[in-house]
Amino acid sequence: MKLNTHHILYCRKNWSKGYAARLRQHPYAKIEIDKNVHDAIHHFVFNVPVPSEDDCRLAYEVLNAELALGLIHIDDSAEDKILFFLCQFVFNKETRDALNRQLLTVRGYGYMFT
Repeated sequence: MKLNTHHILYCRKNWSKGYAARLRQHPYAKIEIDKNVHDAIHHFVFNVPVPSEDDCRLAYEVLNAELALGLIHIDDSAEDKILFFLCQFVFNKETRDALNRQLLTVRGYGYMFT
């Protein structure tokens, strides 16, 4: 099985400034997945729309706080990582919908590891 690194928050050109860029590059926002699963995600989800800078800042702060408190872990499953971001952006319909499609694709492949 060939593994690829998948950025949960993509495309890079859209997530390239401010807290959006910090979130995208954070190790928690990356998952190692099978190439076929990676290809399927990008087939079903063209991109993840970027929420406001304030929403990204808050998500970044929550991410680091929850990691520091041990509520989430850098080695969480792909599903758990996508769910974390889904919860952070629940009020942004476009972002939420794109993350939900990623989650459904990962679940469809039974992908539960990092």
